[in-house]
Amino acid sequence: MEVICATCEQPFAAKRRTATYCSTQCRVRAHRTKPAALPSIVQAAAAKKTAHGKSPPAPDADEPGSVADAVRVELEKAERVGTVMGQAALVLARRIDHSAMDTGSAVSSLVKQLSASLDAALAGAVVEEDTVDELRRRRDIKLGITG
Repeated sequence: MEVICATCEQPFAAKRRTATYCSTQCRVRAHRTKPAALPSIVQAAAAKKTAHGKSPPAPDADEPGSVADAVRVELEKAERVGTVMGQAALVLARRIDHSAMDTGSAVSSLVKQLSASLDAALAGAVVEEDTVDELRRRRDIKLGITG
């Protein structure tokens, strides 16, 4: 029986009616170029996003309540948004916000790197405390709580 190979599209004599590839080389090539299946939780999240008809936000749009928004606020307080480390921290924060494809360990690594980048960006910056933070600090000192 003559069948057309699914990879190279050349006709070949199939030994079985279920044959798809003409050779092991074509079978392996097809397997290696096939896109990897996404985990079911990622597929569900992607379906949920598209079901609402919303497109994902632009990478530069920091949504209120997002990690990137919180990082931007901290950097603006310290006047460090324009620094290299400040921008690196924002990129990492956006990646954490849009990490549907990342595994838990990848997100954990991103969070650790964000913390280090944010510390480096804010190093030496004089940040003005608001009155609530000042009162908390005084209360903690009075109660002997160290943080």
